[in-house]
Amino acid sequence: MVGNTVICIRHVCKTACTFALFKLSTKQTNQPIMEKRKLGKSGLEVSALGFGCMGLNFAYGQSMDKADAIALLRAAVENGVTFFDTAEVYGPYTNEELIGEALAPFRNDVVIATKFGFNIEENKMAGVTSQPTRIRAAVEGSLKRLNIEAIDLLISTV
Repeated sequence: MVGNTVICIRHVCKTACTFALFKLSTKQTNQPIMEKRKLGKSGLEVSALGFGCMGLNFAYGQSMDKADAIALLRAAVENGVTFFDTAEVYGPYTNEELIGEALAPFRNDVVIATKFGFNIEENKMAGVTSQPTRIRAAVEGSLKRLNIEAIDLLISTV
């Protein structure tokens, strides 16, 4: 294999389709590898392509079957994707739980980003907030739902 190749994983879930494209380059061994990028001056190195997880169980029609979503996330890792993005508001909360479960076996090999700043009332988004007490609650909740000790990248939506 020479040059670039694109792998397309397509999963159809009743009315919703999830597409994940992974652009790969090749080594002399002909084994595909994902290109990497450094995020700013943080030292975090991530795959050139990230995986936005919102559509797995939130926002775009019917949610994927949990087992299929986990399989898709794990296939992404196996194909070199190391950067995954979620948020407490996706679900709300259930997307982080899904990501935490799916990526647990790869925790040392992936970077998980999550967002905070949402005012969630009665399991629905009710605006945004940057109140320190809400930020603390969001971070503590995300750590628990993702089943991790530290959040790799925390993104403010406010």
